[in-house]
Parts: sequence; C-alpha cells; structure tokens
Amino acid sequence: MLDTLASLDEPETVDELGLGTVRDTLADLMFPGTSTVQTRPIYFLVVPWLYRELEQKRVSSAEIAGKARSAELKLIDVFRKGSDETGLIGREAGPRLKRLPSNIYWNGLHELGILRYQGSQPDYHRSLDRWHARGRESFRDDDGNVVVGAPANWDPNLPAPPRGFPGEASLELRRKDAHYLRDRVRQRGTVWRWLVDQPTPWTEVEFLWHHPRIADLPGNLRELVGHAQTFSEVMHGSALLYNLILAQGCAKRNLRHAEKVDAYREALKGWIERMSEGSARVRSWDRRAFWKLIEPRASVRTR
Repeated sequence: MLDTLASLDEPETVDELGLGTVRDTLADLMFPGTSTVQTRPIYFLVVPWLYRELEQKRVSSAEIAGKARSAELKLIDVFRKGSDETGLIGREAGPRLKRLPSNIYWNGLHELGILRYQGSQPDYHRSLDRWHARGRESFRDDDGNVVVGAPANWDPNLPAPPRGFPGEASLELRRKDAHYLRDRVRQRGTVWRWLVDQPTPWTEVEFLWHHPRIADLPGNLRELVGHAQTFSEVMHGSALLYNLILAQGCAKRNLRHAEKVDAYREALKGWIERMSEGSARVRSWDRRAFWKLIEPRASVRTR
C-alpha cells in the first residue's frame, strides 16, 4: 500500500496500466539503444575505454566485475573535478551506486555496434578467460582472411581515450568523439539518425512530434511517429483516470494525497478537451497497422 501511495508522487516509476511494453517498443524503433536512464553520450565511450584497458591487462573472468566496478566508481570523482556535473551518474550515491553506467549503456553499445560481443554483461565477464586463451589462436574473419588472435569485443574504430584517462576525464565530448557517435547512429535509418542529420540546432521541445521540422521526416518514419503520438495522447487519459480513482480512494479513507483529487480531475478535463480537438485524427487511427508495427513484442494479452 505504501508503494501504491508513493506512486502518486512518482507516477512514471510504475507501469500500473501495462503500457510499458508498447512504449518501449516504440522507443526502440525510433531511438534504438537509448533510454531515459541514460544521461550523457560520453558514457558510450567511457565504458568501452575502461573495459578495453582491463582486457589489455588480461584481467580474469573472476576479477573483471570487481575491477570494472572500481574503475567506474573512481570516474565519479574524476568527473566531479569538471565544471559541469549535469548528468553525472553516481553524483549523489557515490560509492553506494547500485546501477553502474556500464549496465545502463550495455544494450545501447550493442545497438550502435560499439560492443561487438554478442551477449549480456555477465556473459561477457565469464567469457574473458576463454577470450584471453584464444589470443594466440588463428581464425578466419567474415571475408575468409586468416586473423591471429581472438575477435575484438569492441569496435576497432573506437576513438582513443583522451590523454591521462582514466585519471583525467570530462563529461564533454571531443569533436572526434561526437563525429564517431554520429557515424554510429547513422548506421540505421531511424528517427534518431534523422535528428542527428539536421543541419541546424533547434529549440528543445517536450515531445518529438513538436519538432519544428517533423513534417520533413521520411514517410515511414513520419507514420511511426504518428502512431507514437496518438498512442501517447490517447493512453495518457487512462493514466490520469487511474490516478484520479486512486486519489479519490485516498480521500474516502483520509489518507495522503487526498488533495490531488481536484488536480487530477482538472487534468482529465483538459485531456478530454484536447482529444475533442484532435478527434478526427484519433478516429482515423489505423490500430491494425499500429499493432502490426510493434509485433511480436506486444502479446495478445497486452493488446
């Protein structure tokens, strides 16, 4: 019950309506490998830099997790020396940090092709002993060429870390770092690539569909964004109604958050007005095409 009440203060920390699968699928289609937990793009480079250094030191499978954690925690203090701490992971928790940047960015490193190893982070840790042992073996690459040594776990084109790393580091991207990440994003025709390729900056907007040049998106991507927009706007009413009902229940029992009843009622009223204004677009929403787009991740039960 305490967790439920707390959800009124943090409505985005729970998935009470079961919308997470659909939301995450749409997000992966538009911005693969990214999440709201990610804070700064430099971590897409910091993580492989740290792991490559540990590989070069031939750290064993038994020690790699502890060594990597220690290295990531030390970076917190290094980053703190900079002028900008915005987005610094572990700024408050420090050595008590539970979820490390490597864990947060692991899937994204896969999606961008920076991480070549095909597997989870624990699987990668377990594979290192075998990988070190293969270091002097020979094998054939995809082109049939004989190569000496185990296949690289990380993109060979990864920029070298700045001088002094990891003792010296910044959350800011160098120009060559930004160019490298831009090229990684460009490997796939996604909304993310389209945004990266925009020639001029734009004012930050609350929603993707508020972007001033959104109409210039290629047809298939514009359709994808349209589905995401309609789904987001329609289902927002369900979230408001859920919280209104919960707040009303609190009011009847003289519990916390009873004062939120009026706020949620007004928010729901505003949602109804917005839906009325866009009723033609909502009525014409091709839900069959929408569900086909996000299959097979969305189960029949989710639908």
